[in-house]
Amino acid sequence: MTQVSGDIMVLPVRAAKADRYQATVDWLIHSRSQRVAWMLVGLLLINAFDVVLTLSAHTQGLLDEMNPIARAIMGRNPYAILPYKLALVLYPSMVLYTYRDRLVSEVAAAGVLLVYVFVALRWRVCYELYTMAASGGGTEAEIEGVCLGNIMSQYVF
Repeated sequence: MTQVSGDIMVLPVRAAKADRYQATVDWLIHSRSQRVAWMLVGLLLINAFDVVLTLSAHTQGLLDEMNPIARAIMGRNPYAILPYKLALVLYPSMVLYTYRDRLVSEVAAAGVLLVYVFVALRWRVCYELYTMAASGGGTEAEIEGVCLGNIMSQYVF
């Protein structure tokens, strides 16, 4: 500490900045487990959204499942996809939650959440196509003219 005049003591500017920096770093480290938990909640919500839309589109005959395991499951019983998709997301989420105080868990949760956000945006495009086809308002050329890449570029770039 540096004495300015009389009894007034002040911290040097450099030490004050270092203390603020350290406080910020400490806060970021201690709040990591909460961030991971919230990212996993978001992941589970988007996964629920994905399952509902997958089932809805499949039962309406609008979806051909590309995942061979999911396709085989849905070929026997469409609702059997629920435990499959739940397990597919829940088990890795439990691992990330167990190690939620580690940086690698935070990075992994953010990466998986980002992928699922992309999936949700793709579902939005599919929903637009389904709506256009179901309403009969779009011609075949208009429906084919909807380019997923162009629509996705609105959201990604």
